[in-house]
Amino acid sequence: MRERKLCIKAMEEMIVLAKEYIRIARPQEDVEELIETTFFIIGQYWSCFAEESREKSKALLRFLLNNHEAVLNNTVAKLPSLSHISELSELWKTLDARRSPLDTRAAFALFIERIRHENAGVVEKGLLELSEYLRQNQGYLQASAISEQPDSVVQNLARALLDCTSKYNGMNAEIARICAECIGLMGCLDSNRLETVREQREFIALSNFTDADETTDFAAFVLQEVLVKSFVSTTDSSLQGFLSYVMQELLERCDYKTAVGLQGAEGERIYRKWLSMPESVRDVLLPFLTSRYKLAPMPSIKTEYPIFRTGRSYANWLRQFTLDLLHKGQNPFADIIFDPLCRAIRVKDLSVAIFMLPYLVVHITLGNKSTQQEKNAVWNELLNILKQDMPENASYLEREDRKLFCEGDDAENIQQALDSLQHVYAHIDEPDGLEGVSANLKVIDLKQQILSHRKAGRWSRAQTWCEVQLAEDPHNIDVQIDLLTCLKESGQYDVLLNHVGGMDTDGPWINKIAPFAVEAAWATGRWETLKKYLGPYKAGNHLDEFNIGVLGAYVSDKQYVLGIRRAAMELMRLLWKEGHHRKAIQILENAIQTNSFIGYNLGPAAPTSNSAGQTHASALRAQYQQAAKTHAMWEKGHYYLGRHYKKVLESEKALTPDEQSDEYLTGETAKLVIENYLRSLNYGTKYLYQTLPRILSLWMDLGAQVDKAPEGKISLSRELLQRRKTLLHELNKYFYKHMQRMPAYIFYTAMPQIVARIAHPNSDIFTHLQHIIIKVVEAHPRQALWGLFAIMTSKQASDRSKRGSQLLTQLRNSSGKRVDGSAYDLRQLLRMGEKLAEQLLLACNNGDFQSNRTTHASITRDLNFNHRCTPCPLVVPIEACLTATLPTLTDNIKKHKAFSRDVVAIDSFLDDVLVLGSLAKPRRLTARGSDGKLYNLLIKPKDDLRTDQRLMEFNSMINRSLKRDAESSRRQLYIRTYAVTPLNEECGILEWVDGLKTLRDILLGLYKPRGIAPNYVQIAQMMKEASLSGKNITLFTEQVLGMFPPVLPSWFISQFPNPSAWFAARLKYTRSCAVMSMVGTILGLGDRHGENVLLEEGNGGVFHVDFNCLFDKGLTFAQPERVPFRLTHNMVAAMGIYGYEGPFRQCSELTLSILRQQEETLMTILEAFIYDPTLDLQRDKKRKSDVVKLNPTSVVESIKRKVRGFIGDESIPLGVEGQVEELVRQATDPRNLSAMYIGWCAFL
Repeated sequence: MRERKLCIKAMEEMIVLAKEYIRIARPQEDVEELIETTFFIIGQYWSCFAEESREKSKALLRFLLNNHEAVLNNTVAKLPSLSHISELSELWKTLDARRSPLDTRAAFALFIERIRHENAGVVEKGLLELSEYLRQNQGYLQASAISEQPDSVVQNLARALLDCTSKYNGMNAEIARICAECIGLMGCLDSNRLETVREQREFIALSNFTDADETTDFAAFVLQEVLVKSFVSTTDSSLQGFLSYVMQELLERCDYKTAVGLQGAEGERIYRKWLSMPESVRDVLLPFLTSRYKLAPMPSIKTEYPIFRTGRSYANWLRQFTLDLLHKGQNPFADIIFDPLCRAIRVKDLSVAIFMLPYLVVHITLGNKSTQQEKNAVWNELLNILKQDMPENASYLEREDRKLFCEGDDAENIQQALDSLQHVYAHIDEPDGLEGVSANLKVIDLKQQILSHRKAGRWSRAQTWCEVQLAEDPHNIDVQIDLLTCLKESGQYDVLLNHVGGMDTDGPWINKIAPFAVEAAWATGRWETLKKYLGPYKAGNHLDEFNIGVLGAYVSDKQYVLGIRRAAMELMRLLWKEGHHRKAIQILENAIQTNSFIGYNLGPAAPTSNSAGQTHASALRAQYQQAAKTHAMWEKGHYYLGRHYKKVLESEKALTPDEQSDEYLTGETAKLVIENYLRSLNYGTKYLYQTLPRILSLWMDLGAQVDKAPEGKISLSRELLQRRKTLLHELNKYFYKHMQRMPAYIFYTAMPQIVARIAHPNSDIFTHLQHIIIKVVEAHPRQALWGLFAIMTSKQASDRSKRGSQLLTQLRNSSGKRVDGSAYDLRQLLRMGEKLAEQLLLACNNGDFQSNRTTHASITRDLNFNHRCTPCPLVVPIEACLTATLPTLTDNIKKHKAFSRDVVAIDSFLDDVLVLGSLAKPRRLTARGSDGKLYNLLIKPKDDLRTDQRLMEFNSMINRSLKRDAESSRRQLYIRTYAVTPLNEECGILEWVDGLKTLRDILLGLYKPRGIAPNYVQIAQMMKEASLSGKNITLFTEQVLGMFPPVLPSWFISQFPNPSAWFAARLKYTRSCAVMSMVGTILGLGDRHGENVLLEEGNGGVFHVDFNCLFDKGLTFAQPERVPFRLTHNMVAAMGIYGYEGPFRQCSELTLSILRQQEETLMTILEAFIYDPTLDLQRDKKRKSDVVKLNPTSVVESIKRKVRGFIGDESIPLGVEGQVEELVRQATDPRNLSAMYIGWCAFL
């Protein structure tokens, strides 16, 4: 005690001596992290300060303003306001003047930082300001919610709020309340489109604390992830004291104190572990390496089980349960860390107890020292909680995932497990897995039939089975509720009310049945019936009055008219689906004649008549024209009119020259398509990807064919030539007028197509193309210049390179306008971009690397890269920086900002280069962005990447379609895309995607420990013999495949040890595999060997590379490819117990149906791609093949046939399900697999 008093006295004297200079005792680099807390304390407690403290606070703020200006400028946007304090108003005005204006996105990003702050007061203040800010910016949130890709900052904000709620729940009710308020203000976010998974680091205790090294690693993990965070965030001095003692003891007991003191001379491994901790964590722990905290011994308390009982608080139960388990360590290593942790359990903070409980339960139940009675007590304690009557159990879903993880793939008891698995999949709401399990059941009973159909949304079928079961057991209330659910979901409200009316409504189950009757009565307008079923609820609350009020407003004239319109549309669609096309059109036409929304209804009516073949073309045209005239600023009306003219154009194209009309031959029909599509683009971007590629293709084709004779004719008449020239001149003027009106980002989306046609033979067309490119580059130079490098650095002496030189001259002579967010003008930016492109080409082609292994090299020494080309204001060429966003609201087209204001430019390149061992020796460079982060880029020599670039555009379009569809969005179907930037005809840049591993490397790595290595010569011989005759196929199925048992499932288990993560990864793998299999089949994508198919190590998704083998080129190989996509036995086994019958089949069917629905858009993008004169198909169009024709026209026709369901040369198309069945059969047929070339590795 005497020593303590002396220490305190000494500290007081030091403060007196230091006076106000105590404020500068903190190292400058640590000042920034304390500024926000300092401002909060001053603002929050100013009224409590004495006059002397207020003066010192003012002096402190002046000191910060004068001496830490740079630090203040970095944090000023996050600082809580002091404007409410009159004495500090002048100081605050000075500070507030330094705040630069923030857009909404940047403001949200700052709020995320503030609510993740360690100080609870700072968090609460930030949340209060966020709540008000959310109220003022609802428009931004709504625009994000309906956009094609919701803003990532919104999902990050939602994640931060959820984390904050979890962190302060039970500790600070006010913070938790404000978090809930903010979440409510954000609205209902679509979880299918937002990735808000909580990032959690986990520690797997493999040895159950019997290994010394694992124990010290666990101690470091607890210190870094739990104790330090609790210590920094708490304001409770008592808690800080206990945590200080625990950290001190762990550091000493696990030898960190000794290792750090000797700087690794002893305990080198532990010292390295210390250095691997973040510096901020080490700064907190450093004082505890030498501290001398002591606590009195804890009295031993005997715990009686069960601990849990009704009415006991969660905190008390958790503390007592965890504390008892900590006293039951099974070995000395466990006791080393368990003993000090006991002192952190009895405090207010529950983070240590929450973290330790799972480890303790496993440790006790698997330990050798525990008696069976102790183990049973632990299990019964947990089971006792699960038996409690709760609406939901928080860990239920995870337990179901765990059940799948442990039992789902038990091949020895598959049939016994299937019944159980069906219920598991039902509980985790995974209907595709349920379908897969049902497909493998030999006998399905009534309950399983009902369950399967309900989860798949087949309500009519489920209703039938419910009625069958009710006939056997009419008093089964669960089946009654199932039947009512089916009637409600299928919209049979009258039948539902009749069924409820025939039931005994006086029974105890009335509360379960009444909600169905209430909803049906409300939907059908039966108010007396509604009152009847609302009666039982009147005693409990007055919500019925609120509902009646809403209903009163709902039957107003305006709502009635809207309801009639909606009913007419729904009835029309129902009749249409049932095949009554004429009746459907009549109903819609009647509604149009009596509806004031005539223009908006004409839009859907005309295409309905068109696809039914029920109306003459001239009448259809009149309907479309009427819709466009009635609402001249409605993009949909102009789009549908243009689409009608496009169909007329296609029908004319199929005729012989003698049958074609003058309008077609002169180009008038094409002109009408272009004009209406251009008008549509002026009023919205919803149909951008359907219209702009078609506009450019038709316009440039008209220009190229203006002086050419029609196909089948020898010459072109002078009159037709003159009419064509006149029409093209008028069209050019019209195009230029609209081009001037439209924002540049619209044309940015089609830059590859525009740049590809720069060598257009018509000089007027080239002039307009040049204007478009200059417009885009002037508006978005830091992004658009990457698209021009292919012509800047072209090696080919051709019209293309000459035109490229003319374009660059025009750009160099353009105005010296400053580039937004940059200190450079356009001319400077162009010069810097050219220098960077030259150096990247040097790095791409230089260097002599003979080894077939991956090696490291120096970018300057080995690749002769000159760093003087950096820093460069161009953005880092990754997808996030190069993709333009589109507006969500039509009134925001011209004001819309397609790119973020905070662009990431290239600051420098690191010297270390990774040279891959493949034949072309691609190199991975690492660029440092202007944001300080590192970005990996792959530069690839001897490969024309323009095909890959266009295919990524196509895949992006597929992704947009998948996101718009409700079912595919719910399943989060996608194709992983990345940025591709050609530098010339032979080199380019690919965005490097981290965390990928080739399928071949994964499988060979799994086979190696099992002593399995492929003998390629032997396997090739066996496969050759197997493919010669069907009788020899057992050579492949039994001998070859017998040597390579499926091992890919074990990769998922080892990569994702947590059951929930494992299930999510396996599901993502299966779904992404299905999507790319269908898209690849349509495109004729081949060469899917084990190095072109990769897996994402972070989430299990499938990733494809190398798209050179497109449009069925695989059929032209010396050993033609026989399978439509890769689906080997390893890939099927990794999909789970149901193989390809579950999510794979369902997602394949869904993807294929979406491709059919989007055929027109799909073919628009593909035709612009296939007819690109710079790509292979145009250069090789004269190449002939007996197997497959690779000229553009044949390729387009082949793709159309596949989309429509034609297999091979068949003349009758298959439905979606039939087409998927046939494709899966071909992909898994052993005869096809055995005939694949050996490098494809069909045995892996």
